[in-house]
Order: sequence, then C-alpha cells, then structure tokens
Amino acid sequence: MSNVAQPLEGLPLAFRQAGEQDISFLFNSWMTSYRQAPSLQRVAQPFYFNGQHKLIERILAQAQVLLVVDKDTPNNIYSYIVYERVEGVFVLHYAYTKQTFRKLNLFRKLLAEAGHTQEVAGLYTHESKISKYVGDHVNMFFNPYILFECLKPVEKKSKVVEVPEHVKAEL
Repeated sequence: MSNVAQPLEGLPLAFRQAGEQDISFLFNSWMTSYRQAPSLQRVAQPFYFNGQHKLIERILAQAQVLLVVDKDTPNNIYSYIVYERVEGVFVLHYAYTKQTFRKLNLFRKLLAEAGHTQEVAGLYTHESKISKYVGDHVNMFFNPYILFECLKPVEKKSKVVEVPEHVKAEL
C-alpha cells in the first residue's frame, strides 16, 4: 500500500489505516450520515442509534478501515472506507467523505488502494443516498445479508439457572 497519493487539486494526500484515535470520528460520521438513508427514515431514533451503534462496533472489530488524510496533518481525515474480503469477494460496509472533499474521486482512490477493481464485482452492505453511484460506477451490488457471513458470532453469556431441589431429587 503506498503511503502518499498524488496531490489532488493541490491537496497533499496520504492513505493510512484507522487507529484508536479515529474511532470517535468513524462512529460520529457513520451514525450521522447513514441516519439520512431513505430506508431508515421511519426507524425511531432510539432504535436506530442503539442498533446501528452495535452493528458498527461488530463491523469495526474485524473489518479494515482505510483513510485518506492530509499528508501534513494525518489526523485530518478527508474520507474513509470500511471493508473486508469474504471468500475472496470485496465487501464494502461503508464509505464516507467530508462534504468539502466530495466529487474529488477520493472514494475511487480508496477502493483502488484497498484492492477493489471494477473487473470483479464486489458487494456493499449499507444502502445510502449515493448507493446508485456505487452500483453503477464501481461494479458493486447491494447485499445486506452478506453481514451474516461477515460478522463473527457474539458469544452469549449463559444464564446460570438454579435447579430446584425437588427437580434434583427426581433426577
């Protein structure tokens, strides 16, 4: 993975993987921007924030997050993608670009840096306002159900159930 991209309109860009210092930005941008998705307009606010936060936690625990940042100020994030490969298929969970930096092809640059090419179709798991662009221009298909393949099972804490004495006696 190259560290520095070509300057875009005078912007010195660099790619890097997300770190602990980026988690707050990732959650805030994903939760806020995805809330505007047409399919979520009727989801009550508490349900959305509770459910989506849990889903993002699980995705971030195992997926990769690639950022485009300012080369001179690496904590200044312009754009990012959250992705992984499932049985060799590129799976995009989410993409975000700050408003100021949209229409600069940062999304395409991130996909290329992450190894997605248009020759082989990929999948994406979160439908948003710009999903038509994803499907039409970068050869990806919407499939939220691939999350069942992506997400590792959560270990459930078993409840300790006391067996009543009269039941023990019958055993």
